[in-house]
Amino acid sequence: VPKAMWEKARMPCDVILLEGWMLGFKPLVNPEAAADIHPGLRLVNEKLKGYQAWDDLVDSFCVLAVEDIDQVYVWRQQAEAAMKKTQGSGMDADEV
Repeated sequence: VPKAMWEKARMPCDVILLEGWMLGFKPLVNPEAAADIHPGLRLVNEKLKGYQAWDDLVDSFCVLAVEDIDQVYVWRQQAEAAMKKTQGSGMDADEV
């Protein structure tokens, strides 16, 4: 949604839910350790440094975990199928 269409919250807020894949994760002290696992993790590790400013603003974290990680792909496929219906475009199962 374009920024001009963002809804403004009425303050004060008791709770703000913020979703982010990398929130709460800290960069490795030794970036080469990340590269040993996967070459692309060096960039991920570098980008994590930018999240620290956000992490400092968060009072607590809640992690939603699933029993089977493959369920994440099922949910994503469902979301992409819904986008195809409503917006006319979205990824297929192979792209997810």
